[in-house]
Amino acid sequence: MLIDLLNNEYSFICSKCKIQKLLIWSSCIFQLVSIETFKMMFSLILMVFGMVNGVSSVVCHPNNQNEIRLNIVSFNVLNDIWLGPVKPNGQYNWYPDIDPKLLEENRRWVPIFQFLQPLVNTTDVFVIQEVSAREFNITSRLLDRFKGVWAKHDPEYWANQVKPPHTWEPNGQAIFMKRSTFNNIQTDDIALSNTGNHGAFASALHVASGKRMRFVGCHFDDGSENKRTREATAVVNYLETDRTNNIDFIVGDMNTGVVSTTTGVGRPVFCNVFEPAGFIDVATYMNQVESTHPWNPYVTAENPDGDASYDNDIDHITVRGATPCSFNVHNYDIMNGMDETERIADTAQRIGSDHFPLMASIVIPN
Repeated sequence: MLIDLLNNEYSFICSKCKIQKLLIWSSCIFQLVSIETFKMMFSLILMVFGMVNGVSSVVCHPNNQNEIRLNIVSFNVLNDIWLGPVKPNGQYNWYPDIDPKLLEENRRWVPIFQFLQPLVNTTDVFVIQEVSAREFNITSRLLDRFKGVWAKHDPEYWANQVKPPHTWEPNGQAIFMKRSTFNNIQTDDIALSNTGNHGAFASALHVASGKRMRFVGCHFDDGSENKRTREATAVVNYLETDRTNNIDFIVGDMNTGVVSTTTGVGRPVFCNVFEPAGFIDVATYMNQVESTHPWNPYVTAENPDGDASYDNDIDHITVRGATPCSFNVHNYDIMNGMDETERIADTAQRIGSDHFPLMASIVIPN
């Protein structure tokens, strides 16, 4: 009865609040059993949902020789063509009044590489967004033990957002797969519906587990919920081909939270597309949802629900067919004790971008 209740009622992705559902279940169960049995059952429920002491009940066990893990990093590195000069009123096109040098490409890529380089030994897959051809080639030299694939958006996609003096240059997503972790690495550039958005695809045989794994690196539209949903649907449909026995990952800047930061309502990309297809948002599963960028969420008069691009959690690692065991937003505690302008400047200085990197570890079934 309890298992049926959990299976029928719980949704990892679309539940507004785990506690709220636990309270509903608790009130029902309490009427049927003794208080001692209730306490035992409630503790079990807390363990199942990873809420004992505020951490997930699924943890990595570094000393467990039988546990096979995959380590993955996702990072939107910020493409230069979206950066404009200071306006006459002293404001950036996208940015508040911060030191212009913090947004220079040559300066930004120093901390980006400083972040990536120490992770080469421990990371199996890097998924990077807003990468130009030039930046892909440079990163490929840094990650020379990895095989990379780069997928570029159509030239008209987001072209109206290019900021002078920059001109359009191809940019998109990149995936880097460690050669010692995978065999038979195959790659593709996939069109995500007809919006002009493209995703990077890589599939390979995972050496340690013998499992076939598939990865899609994506960066969904920043201004349209409809476009985001279409692009997410295209990713899921692409992965429906030969789905049996695969472990699948959809990773990147999705420009939407799992739920709206301003209303708590589930977002369509997750509730209508990813969850029905069996994908788990790693941060949600680990009960570690937090902001993945330094900006404030906001509500516009035209859209009372707020622009999903300014939800707190717009970058995601999702998985189907394996179990998350750790997750971290690498934000240097920037979100604590600073206003928005200070956070944006500090993020640019420390990490060279306006997004925080994500790091996750996944337990691969034997």
